[in-house]
Amino acid sequence: QATGVCQMLLDRMETHLGRKIDALIPAEVGGLNSIIPLALGAQVGLPVIDADGMGRAFPHLEMVTFSVFGSPACPMVIANELGDVVIIDRTTSDRKAEDIARAITGVLGAMVYSCLYPMSGREVKDRAILGSSSYCMEIGRGIRLAREKYDDPFDGLLEVLNDAAGE
Repeated sequence: QATGVCQMLLDRMETHLGRKIDALIPAEVGGLNSIIPLALGAQVGLPVIDADGMGRAFPHLEMVTFSVFGSPACPMVIANELGDVVIIDRTTSDRKAEDIARAITGVLGAMVYSCLYPMSGREVKDRAILGSSSYCMEIGRGIRLAREKYDDPFDGLLEVLNDAAGE
């Protein structure tokens, strides 16, 4: 059901922008916010960029590298699983967009999906944390292998993190 809602979000964003969306990128790596773009990309045949806007989960939109470097979060499309949709066309700041989105989220039942930060490929390349999804996969792989190889998965995590620090 989530991918159906996300397909609707994608369609609404494209209609609002007056153009097709060429690729997807999670705003953050963490939880469903990084998984939903993968599922949607597979469903609709769009590539998902190996990057995000913070390299971890974030507490507020204005803290994401996209915002920090000048790409606005709006227009933003928000929907719940019932099909209620809200478009936030423009705000005076991404902090204000965050506040408005949180209020809308409460009204829509506290669980929503969103499509935001429409950017060009150049903006993504200049403003995203590149390789963050792959890095998370490496951390997970390291923990999985450590469970097989070591008594403590922390040893495997350290191995992955130390390898990344040395690059």
